Amino acid sequence: MAKFSAATDHALSVIAHVSMAQGMTKNVKGMDGFAEFYKKQMPPKDKEVMRRFEAFCQKAHVDLSKMLQQELQSDGQ
Repeated sequence: MAKFSAATDHALSVIAHVSMAQGMTKNVKGMDGFAEFYKKQMPPKDKEVMRRFEAFCQKAHVDLSKMLQQELQSDGQ
């Protein structure tokens, strides 16, 4: 298994915890709004991790959309 830096481990932990909080909000009765509560209480450093992660997700969405569009265009030719 690859050895990650402490910073990478921390970032992955932040993302995992937010992901779990979002899952609880979505899937556990009575936990509506928990993910937003959890994110609001995070330290600024962790909020920055999530901001950057969300930016990467947005770029991935654009990249994959372009790739799919190119694939569809090449299939039609």
